[in-house]
Amino acid sequence: MGGYDKSRSMSNNAKKAFKKGLKPLYKITNEELKKNGWPLTLSFARWLANKGIWKNEEWHHTGHNFKCTNFYSIDTLTDFWYNLSEENQSELKKSYSNTKVVSGGKAVSGYYEDKETGEKLEFSGILKGSTIYLDEGGTKKINGKNIWYS
Repeated sequence: MGGYDKSRSMSNNAKKAFKKGLKPLYKITNEELKKNGWPLTLSFARWLANKGIWKNEEWHHTGHNFKCTNFYSIDTLTDFWYNLSEENQSELKKSYSNTKVVSGGKAVSGYYEDKETGEKLEFSGILKGSTIYLDEGGTKKINGKNIWYS
């Protein structure tokens, strides 16, 4: 089924890919990854894709300029990860952590205390100035009382 759906700015084949559960990286959320068994961060998954380690399933034309967009399967990512040896997983994590200092930012991880429940929630992200840009989206200020990071 060829053609282009101008109202949705994507090819008809891209719409079919969405129905099969495939998505561009920018549409994949941390919540979806966790729900499908991914044990690590969205940032790490994106890094695997950008390095060509997590391979796209298909590509489709999207946007007003008909650009080529890669579509990915979360199932492929989790299958790949759980079929790796622990040694290979560790090597990839190490390679990733060596690349995380980005444009003046520094990779950090830690936890913060939820004000309503008192639960300690873990996070990872990039520290720039006095703000931590969380891998799963959102930000945290480092000068709060209930945040610990390194």
